[in-house]
Formats: sequence, C-alpha cells, structure tokens
Amino acid sequence: DDGATVDLTASAVWSSSDDGVLTVSNDAATRGFATPVASGFAEVRAEVAQVAGFAHATVSVDVVVAIEVSPPNASTAPGCTQQFTAVAMFNDGSTAEVTAAAAWTSGSLNTATVDGTGLATGVAPGTTTISATHSGLEGTASFVVVSPALYEVTIEPSTATIPVAGTQQFSAIAHFASCAPNTQDVTSVASWSSSDTAVATVGASDGKATAVGAGTAEITASLFGFTPHATLVVVSP
Repeated sequence: DDGATVDLTASAVWSSSDDGVLTVSNDAATRGFATPVASGFAEVRAEVAQVAGFAHATVSVDVVVAIEVSPPNASTAPGCTQQFTAVAMFNDGSTAEVTAAAAWTSGSLNTATVDGTGLATGVAPGTTTISATHSGLEGTASFVVVSPALYEVTIEPSTATIPVAGTQQFSAIAHFASCAPNTQDVTSVASWSSSDTAVATVGASDGKATAVGAGTAEITASLFGFTPHATLVVVSP
C-alpha cells in the first residue's frame, strides 16, 4: 500500500439505507449523485469488488406546513373581480408565493368563479369559499358577493315635445353601483305623476303620458326615495 487513491465512483454500486429519505443514482451519467426526499437520516453505501464503504447523511428538506390565502375576507359586486394570492408556509419559518402554482377553486360557482391565477369574479349575491391547494395542503378565504347599491334613477327621455292628444312613453331606469354598467328598467314599478294634468296626464304605473292641452308639465317617477323629472312640452296642432 503506497497510499495512492483511485476514484471508483463510476464503477461502484451505490445504495441508500432509506430511499424514503435519500436516493443514490446508479445511472451512468449521474452515478453517485444523491437526491434528498425527506428530512431524516440515511446511510449511503458504495460497493466495489465486494468491498463496501459507507457515509452517513443527514437530510433536511423544507416542508410546506400550511397555505395562506390573502385577503382572508373580501367582498365585491356581481361582475366585479378580486385578486387572491397564495403563500406557502415552510417548517423552517420561511415563505414563498405559490399563487401561480396553486390549484384554485370556488365553493359555489353560482356565487363566484376563480381562475388559475387566483382572480375571482362575482356572479350573484351570496357567500362562497375561495380555496388554493398546493403541496397537498389547502388554504381558504371567504368571498362575499353583495347586491349592487342603487344610487340613481333617471327618466328617458329627459325632455320631449308632442302635440295635443299625442302620447309619449317615458321609461324609468335604475342605476346600480358596480364595476361594470349595471342598469335596470323599472318603469313598471315606479309611481308616475304629472305636475299639471291640464297639460298632460301619465299612467300611474306605465309611464305613458297623454297630452291634454298646450303648455309644459313635469313628469315624475318616484321609486325608493328617488324622484327624477322629465319635461314634457305640449304644443297646439
């Protein structure tokens, strides 16, 4: 023995005492390369010509222990969107955003949908759970879709001119607060009135005005405390 050494990596047969912790490759291109699988201890064995050598390996693998979805509580109106994000919490206290890698689902597609990027869209009023799944773990957030608020009622047309004995159909339009145009025809549920029935009358529940005599009358639609007006000018034939 002259103390010389020879690299026998390529000719050795490699093995691990616990493949659940660490595996060792015997492939030609990667022989002797170890791959961690899970935290723990394993003994690596290399054998050449019935002579074996051993090494002890301690494996520490970052393990995801929880998925956190943000914001944890959110609300919006139908047709509006809310971006959620997912963060993986590791056993060593570190974190990593996994929004794009997570699988996203909505507990009620009738209330809200969510795409693969965590972008949720309100469908109809209600409450649902938005979930992100990653590494076998799930994080959730509460998502409330609220009814859009009524903020204005208008009359169309706002002005009109008709001859005596003529008619004019007015419409009442409710405007709701939302991220997209959200209007509803409420003509049939509004209460209609004329400021001067000697000039024009109007159907109490249909918004149809009939000219009586020359002059000007204000046509009003009353609904939920809103009282928009339209101007009706009646001219002699």
